[in-house]
Amino acid sequence: MEMREKITIRVDGEEIMVPAGNLTGLGGAGTRSLRLTGRELRKLIKAQEDRVLYGVTEEGHRVIRDEDVVEVKDGDVYGTMTRVTAASRNVRRIEVEIELLCRVFGEEAVIWAPDYSWVMVKGVRLPPKYNKKATNVLIIIPENYGYGEPLQDLFVDPDLKWVGNGKPEDIPHYFPERDSPLARKFRKQYGKNWRYLCLKQEKWDPKRDHLLGYLNQLYTFLSDPFGWPYQA
Repeated sequence: MEMREKITIRVDGEEIMVPAGNLTGLGGAGTRSLRLTGRELRKLIKAQEDRVLYGVTEEGHRVIRDEDVVEVKDGDVYGTMTRVTAASRNVRRIEVEIELLCRVFGEEAVIWAPDYSWVMVKGVRLPPKYNKKATNVLIIIPENYGYGEPLQDLFVDPDLKWVGNGKPEDIPHYFPERDSPLARKFRKQYGKNWRYLCLKQEKWDPKRDHLLGYLNQLYTFLSDPFGWPYQA
């Protein structure tokens, strides 16, 4: 027999009386409960659409999706939180950006990892005043690239020298292999005849930024590395 009553739950530390509904009597003897979808529960407690709704259980927090069916019982505890995105590259976007690199440099010059964790471009043109005309470039693609995370790490040939002052010299922010957290982080890259160049995007704009644009940023920096006005 159905009863039409109210039950009390806690949401984000506050007690809430859930409006009358169809009480099923499920959940054990003498336990009143209300069967709702996640969307219905969200609406009843007035949770904002951009918040993640979860139930507090002995096993931890259980995320409640809009399509889930929830047995809401007297004394249940719920919470809401800002939505977070698990690290995951936007593969489709990266594929499009790699296609653009292939059109510009040629398919034979562009190589990338199966998991899209890096992309290498051979024969990237260098500005004047270097000891060579081109360099290979290895771009490390962040785990959340395509969802706001900027490009932060790249490698170039290890023998790059600036000759603009009459004698070959290293440019700033161009690090050789050494016993450091940086070298240990990119041990595989250092082991394949690369040298790290620290050129970090401060932010990432989905309408303006892409892998080819990062190479343009690299060229701009290399054009005047000693006079670069933006220092970390």
